[in-house]
Amino acid sequence: MLTQSEPWARVTHAQVAFNILSGKRLKIPINTDPVLADIMRRCWEQNPRWRPNFEYIYYKLRERFVTLQNQERAIGEEKALVVKTAQTAV
Repeated sequence: MLTQSEPWARVTHAQVAFNILSGKRLKIPINTDPVLADIMRRCWEQNPRWRPNFEYIYYKLRERFVTLQNQERAIGEEKALVVKTAQTAV
């Protein structure tokens, strides 16, 4: 989804299973949102007890969504202030 390519391309199902059981994981792209990357790493934990439940995942994604909305809103307000200031200076 993040790389827009098939995961474990050119690897047999048996090799994928062996890789995962051996602790290998796909690389997370460097430009992945840090919250999403953290959730991915937690979901990939070898020990199922250390993996997050859906409530945790929902909470973290919802929290990130709200944070991004607030940042976007603040940027919009800042741009409007800059435009207003520029108009009054002319």
